[in-house]
Amino acid sequence: MAANFLHGVETIEINSGVNPVTIVRSSVIALVGTAPLGTKNTPILVLSPNDAVQFGQQLPGFTIPQALDAIFKQGPATVVVVNSFNDTTNTAQVTLESRTITSGKLKLSAAPIGAFTVFLTDGTTPFTGTLNVDYSIDAFGNFTALSAVASEGLVLKFTFKKIDTATITAAQIIGTNVASVRTGTKCFDLIFNTFGFTPKILIAPVYVELLAVATELIAIAPKFRAIALIDAPLTTTVTQAIAGRGPASTMNFKTSSDRAYL
Repeated sequence: MAANFLHGVETIEINSGVNPVTIVRSSVIALVGTAPLGTKNTPILVLSPNDAVQFGQQLPGFTIPQALDAIFKQGPATVVVVNSFNDTTNTAQVTLESRTITSGKLKLSAAPIGAFTVFLTDGTTPFTGTLNVDYSIDAFGNFTALSAVASEGLVLKFTFKKIDTATITAAQIIGTNVASVRTGTKCFDLIFNTFGFTPKILIAPVYVELLAVATELIAIAPKFRAIALIDAPLTTTVTQAIAGRGPASTMNFKTSSDRAYL
């Protein structure tokens, strides 16, 4: 036991890319949330903004791209990401949304998730334009005409899926471990065997505002000798935050754990 006991901070180097990456094991962040792209319910090591690109852009309603952007704006970091978004159960269908090309552009009501189809104004005839030749649509649903096929004033109808944030529950973020198939925060248990270190900072931006998610992060923090960062709900005032601390609270600050950073 004495030979394996570590005094102080331990660092490791990962020799990937042009330069080795030094990881301070005592500051590894475990992030659970939702992203429009990226592997689902698997711990993914993110060491730079370039690594973060795999989770897509900062589309409204998602949390992982926004969190990674905020983290790396503060400097170098080691983040293990678990994307719990479900393309099937966490999306809603938009059918034949009508839009008119004006000044060579139009905008969908929401960011399209996955494949989409485009029809002419009758709603049944497919639009003959070719994506990235006659028109383009970015991740945010901004349509740009690239040729005369997408003519000015043309009415198009779009069918696509969009994120349905109401379907993303605390239970989904917390996750399960069924027949060794893990989802959500249960994937944190795979980090050590996968990467050789454990997370020390546990975060679930936006979803941690739910009491059940906050409670779960605090409950699993001792297992990793980690801390859980608990954000107050968005409109909470300083007075409400102070009054809302402790076991008797009705908000997500309902804890007296020294591993909860409120």
